[in-house]
Amino acid sequence: MTSQARTEAAQSCAHCAFVAPGLHFQVITPAAVAAPIAFQKRVARFRPEEPAARSDPEEDPPESPPAPIQRSHIRQTGIQQRIQPHTPQSAPFPILDEVIAPQKKSPYFRWFVTLILFIAVCGVTGMLVWEKIQQRIEIERQNTAVKAAGQSMAVRTPAPLNAAATSRLEGSIITHEASSDAERLVKVLFSESNLEERLTAIENPQLYRPEVETFFDRATERPQLISVTPISNPPISIREQSRIPMFKVVTRQNRSGALAWILRGEKGEPLIHWPLFRETHERALRKFLLEKPETPAWFFVGLRRTHPFDLPEDQRSEHEAFDIDGSTDGSGRTTVFINKKTPLCRTLNGKIQWSEFYYGQVLVSWMDVGGEKRFAMLDCETSADPALPDEK
Repeated sequence: MTSQARTEAAQSCAHCAFVAPGLHFQVITPAAVAAPIAFQKRVARFRPEEPAARSDPEEDPPESPPAPIQRSHIRQTGIQQRIQPHTPQSAPFPILDEVIAPQKKSPYFRWFVTLILFIAVCGVTGMLVWEKIQQRIEIERQNTAVKAAGQSMAVRTPAPLNAAATSRLEGSIITHEASSDAERLVKVLFSESNLEERLTAIENPQLYRPEVETFFDRATERPQLISVTPISNPPISIREQSRIPMFKVVTRQNRSGALAWILRGEKGEPLIHWPLFRETHERALRKFLLEKPETPAWFFVGLRRTHPFDLPEDQRSEHEAFDIDGSTDGSGRTTVFINKKTPLCRTLNGKIQWSEFYYGQVLVSWMDVGGEKRFAMLDCETSADPALPDEK
């Protein structure tokens, strides 16, 4: 090669396409008669091109081998050798397809999965066959028992209902039968303008005549009826030990509702139990709980058993506790305590069962129970023919 004007300029070798400043090349003066220089074809760095297939090998003569490269004119320093470690004569990079070719999975994994699936299928099949065999054995055993007894089929009698379920069913039937009477009597009590006609709807009208007159005629605002709905789970009477038909009467003065018990009179006619209706409508027990008077008082309440957790631990074993409610909205609800050594407590233990709701008349007062003033039960209407509260 002949050197250019600027020796520091980058030059390219005509033989090997090596690029470097001109100082790295040796200037060679061409001879008069110089042999032609055989240029070397540059080899691709990543994927060498494969020669195209020839259709007819006889038409094209084979190429002559390339002339050896003369490197006498190249001067490379150690720095340049480190910068360009891959010369054109170095081994090419591996083919890209071989680098990214997927690895083959081990055949042992496939055999292991196949074995697991085979064992699972055999296990499920064995279980189905075993169940089928047991069913056939049971059918044959039943057929043998039927033939031995001389019957064509086995007859099963339904299990009898327990006492609680029978009592609830009886209460639902009684409430349904008394629904029409309850609506009619309540309408007579609220719609009639004559006191005598209103008294025909309640039990013992002569005794409660002053209260009925005060409730309707002397009240500042006469009560007005809104609705009458039955109690789905009626309570059990402590006296009769049977469920009684109970209804909720909603008025404009008492939106939560009062309780109306439909009972039978002396001639078997349906009547309204007036004391229960008046007390629940006026929330008498709620007023007694707020005022806390010292004089005991009788109230018609619903009650059920509970635990005396409100008492000190040393007093719990000496008292029984009952949850009582004299309202329909929970405003007259509280807990009363009875000493276990009293005859009243022993009587109630035989009449009141757990998880049942009862109805009765109780005598309550504020007393010292467990070192604190609490609500206590002094008496309860438990006999079938009790005396009136005024006569006790």
